[in-house]
Amino acid sequence: GKEEGVVSQDSDLQSLIGKYGEALTDLRPAGKAKIDGRRFDVVSTGDYIEKGQEIIVLTVDGNRIVVRVSG
Repeated sequence: GKEEGVVSQDSDLQSLIGKYGEALTDLRPAGKAKIDGRRFDVVSTGDYIEKGQEIIVLTVDGNRIVVRVSG
């Protein structure tokens, strides 16, 4: 049913944790990033992240993907 779809997308996003990606826009702190070849709306931990920087996914809270600069 409908609920299953929500759960599967949620666990799909959970699988992004620990993956690297690239900021497609400036994150101030919200913006877009490319992770695993797909575009996602992401939010940084509060830091300003410039477009083009490598990021890593820290946590996923519902459909909120939290990232920081890798390294």
